[in-house]
Amino acid sequence: MKIKFFALITLSATLIIMLAGCPTPTKFTLTVTTSPDLALDIRIDGTLFTSPKGMIVNSGTT
Repeated sequence: MKIKFFALITLSATLIIMLAGCPTPTKFTLTVTTSPDLALDIRIDGTLFTSPKGMIVNSGTT
């Protein structure tokens, strides 16, 4: 009985995921421009970079 119940729950969860779909990953592009001044130190999320700097990140918020 436990095996049938587990199989039913697993099948139901799989069906729900297939129907609802998984969220697509979001990609953000960050560009920091300090024109006309170049080679300035900028800090992005605690990491030090030299401007100009462009980067693509795979997660985050707007």
